[in-house]
Amino acid sequence: MHASATVFGPASRYAPLDEVFGTLIGCYAKEPRKEVLGRREGFGPDGPLLAPSFAVARPIDDHDDHALRYYNDRFIEEETDKGVGASRGWNSREAEEYMTSVAEKIRTSSRLGWEHVTPHEGLFGFTAPPSSSPSKYMDAEMDIPLFFRVSTMAALSTSTLLPLDNVMSLEMGKTAPGFDPINVPDVVRLRSEQDCDGAFELLISILRQPELGLYIRHIDILRDTQFHGWYKPTPYQRYITEEDGLLLRLAVRNAGWYGAEEELIINMLLQRQFDVDFSNGFHSSRARGGRHTRGSHMIQSLAALLMSVCPNLESLKIRPIGRFMKEGYPPLPLEQFLLRSTSIFNSLFLQRLRRVDLLHTDDALDNDPLYFNRYDLLYHMSLFHQLPSIEHVCVGGMEIDENGREDIAPFSSNLDKIELLHSVLPTMFLCSVIASSKKLRQFTHSVGGRATQDTGNWHMAFPAILRALLIHRESLESLNLDTDADYSDELQREEFEEYLCDSHETEIDETDEELQAFINQKSVVELVFTQMGCLRNFTALRRLSIGVRCLFEMANGTTSDFAASNMPLTDILPPNLESLSIRGYQPGLNSYYDAHLHDLFQKFVAGQLGSLKEINGISEYIPNSETVHLDDVDNNPELVWIDERDAIV
Repeated sequence: MHASATVFGPASRYAPLDEVFGTLIGCYAKEPRKEVLGRREGFGPDGPLLAPSFAVARPIDDHDDHALRYYNDRFIEEETDKGVGASRGWNSREAEEYMTSVAEKIRTSSRLGWEHVTPHEGLFGFTAPPSSSPSKYMDAEMDIPLFFRVSTMAALSTSTLLPLDNVMSLEMGKTAPGFDPINVPDVVRLRSEQDCDGAFELLISILRQPELGLYIRHIDILRDTQFHGWYKPTPYQRYITEEDGLLLRLAVRNAGWYGAEEELIINMLLQRQFDVDFSNGFHSSRARGGRHTRGSHMIQSLAALLMSVCPNLESLKIRPIGRFMKEGYPPLPLEQFLLRSTSIFNSLFLQRLRRVDLLHTDDALDNDPLYFNRYDLLYHMSLFHQLPSIEHVCVGGMEIDENGREDIAPFSSNLDKIELLHSVLPTMFLCSVIASSKKLRQFTHSVGGRATQDTGNWHMAFPAILRALLIHRESLESLNLDTDADYSDELQREEFEEYLCDSHETEIDETDEELQAFINQKSVVELVFTQMGCLRNFTALRRLSIGVRCLFEMANGTTSDFAASNMPLTDILPPNLESLSIRGYQPGLNSYYDAHLHDLFQKFVAGQLGSLKEINGISEYIPNSETVHLDDVDNNPELVWIDERDAIV
C-alpha cells in the first residue's frame, strides 16, 4: 500500500493552478515512460543554467488538464540518477536520504502558515482551497510513494530553480551560516548594505530552522522610501543552495506573492548592493540620505519576509512609505505585505505586533531638521491599526500632508496608546485620530521643537479636542497634553459646519473614495459634538500631565459650570487620579489660577485628596513647548530642537 498525501498552499493566498503547474517541466505520464521530458532551468548572472529537476507535472492528457504524473515505484532506482542526484553522483539511497531531509524542511514550514505533507492511506487528492479570487480545483487519483510525494511538494514550491551547485566564486557562492539561538538578535536593523547581508543570512537560517524566528521581537526599517522609483530586475548578486532556494521561494509565496510579483521579490532578495543614488549627489551616501531604488526595495522585501517568519514580532520602526510615489507607481513590498496582513482574511502574520514607531524621513533633499515633517499619518495607520494585538503608535515632528488621507472611521482602530510628539496638527485631524480608537487608554500630544512656515493653522480648538477625549472618558488612563502654546478656546464651528448639516451635495466628479471620506468625517463630527462633560467625568484617569490653560478648560467642561461657580478645583479632579503635572504655571501672573492651585496644593499636603499621590508644577516651574514661525527662528533658536526618540542616524 502506498502512502498518500494532501497538499495545501499558503493560507493567506493561493496561486492559480495554471500558474503553478505551467512553470514546472519534467513529468512522467501515468503509464511508465523511460524518457525524461525536460528539466527546469535556473537563471544566474551569466544566463540560464540547467539544474537537477524534481518529477512534477504539466498537462499531457487533454482530458485531464491538471493531472499530476509521477514516477512508478519500479522506476525509482532506475531513474534516480537521472533526476535528483544526477549532478551529485548519488545513488538511489543517497537521493532518498536527501529528499527525506527536504521533507523535514517542508514539514517545519507549517509554522510559516503551510500545512505539511501528512502520510495517510488511500487516494491522493490535491485541492486548491477557496480564496478571495476564483481558484480552479483539481482532483486526481493516483498511487504515489513517499519519495515522490516529497519531490512533488518541493517542486510545487518553486517555479524557477535557483542555481547554485556549480558556483565558481567561493565569495559569491558563500551561503548563510547556521545561527545558534543564543546568537539570534532580538532587534533586526535595516539601513545599509551590511545590514541587508546580515538580515539575509538570518532569513535563510530561519527558513532552515523556523524556530529561530521565535527569538526576533523588533525590526527597525531605517532606509527611507519616499522616492523609490521603478524597480528593474538585475542579475542575482547572491547565490544560495538549491535547497535554500526552494525554501526561499516557499516563504515568498507564503507571504503572498505569486507569478511576476514573486519573481520580482526574489530578484530583490538576491541583490547585495544598492544602486547609484539618484538625488543628484546632494548628501549622497549609502549610509544615510541617498535615494536608492534598489536599496529601498531590497530592504522592504527583506523586512516583509522577516515579518512573515517571525511570529513573536512585537514592534516596528518605519520611515515614510512612498509619499511622492503613489500616483502611477506600484506599492512597495512592505506596503503590500502590511495591507494584506491587516486584511480581515489574514490570520497568519503580525499577530503579536504591539507597537509601531513612525520615524522622520531620512531623505537628504526632503529632511530639513528646521521644519516639521509632512506625514500621511492616517494612511500609515491604516496599514496596521486593525491588527489583533496592536496597541501603540508613536510619531514625532509631524505636520499633516495636504495630499494625504484625511479620514478614518470612528471606532475602527485597535490602537489604545497614541503618541503625537511635538507635532502641528489641525483640530479636525486630531478629533479623527482620537475618535478612531475603539478604547483609548493613553493619549499624548505635544507641540514645538521645529518651525512652521504656516501663519496659524497650528492653533487647535481645545473645546473640540475635549469633546473628542470625552468619547473615551471611561477608558482613558493617561493623558499628556503639552499644547498650551497652540491653544485656542474658540470652537470655530465653521470648521465643522459642512459636516453638521443634514444634507450633502454630491459633486459631479466626486469619487466613491471621496464620498466615503466625507461620511467618515461627518460621523466623527457628529460623535464629537454629542459629548458632554468635564474633567471629573474621566473616571479611569490616573496620570494627567497638562498645561495650566488646558487644565482649567477641562475643568470648565462643555458647559462652563466650573467658571460660573465657586467650586474648588479639587472637587473637579478625576476620582482615581494618582499623578498630576501642571505645565506653564507661574505664581502671581493670574490670580484665578493662584487661588485654585494654592488650595489644591494645601489639601494635597494635608492628605485630603484621596488617591492623588504626586503633584508637580506648582512649587516648581515646568515650561510649555512652543511652536515657532520660520521668521522668528533667529530670535528664538532654543525653540528648534530634535527629540532624541526621532534622531536616529
